[in-house]
Amino acid sequence: MDIIAQELVQSKNEEELKEYLFEQLQLLDIKKRNDQKINILNNTINQLNKDKRDLRKCNTVVSQSLNRKLVENHKIDLRIRKLEEEIDKVKGNIKYYEALGDYYISQIKNFD
Repeated sequence: MDIIAQELVQSKNEEELKEYLFEQLQLLDIKKRNDQKINILNNTINQLNKDKRDLRKCNTVVSQSLNRKLVENHKIDLRIRKLEEEIDKVKGNIKYYEALGDYYISQIKNFD
C-alpha cells in the first residue's frame, strides 16, 4: 500500500478509503487496458516486420526467376536470329544455283 492508503486505514475513514481505492482501481484498469493496446500494437508491428521480411524474400526469389527467364529468352532470341540468318543464306544459295541452272539450260538450248 502506498502512504495515502496507510493514512486512510489508520484514520479509520472508510468512505475516503473506499473512494481512494476505487480511484486506484480505475487507474489500474486504465493502465491494464493501455498495456493490452500496447501489446496488440507491438504484436502488429512484429507481424508487419515479419511480413516485410517475407515479402523481401519473395521479391528476391521472383526477381531471380524473372532475370533467369529474361536471360533464357535473350539466348533463344539470339539462336532464332542465327537460324534465320542461316535460312536466308540457304535461300540465297538456292536462288544462286537456280539461276546458274537456268543459265546452263539456256546455254545448252543455244547449242542445239
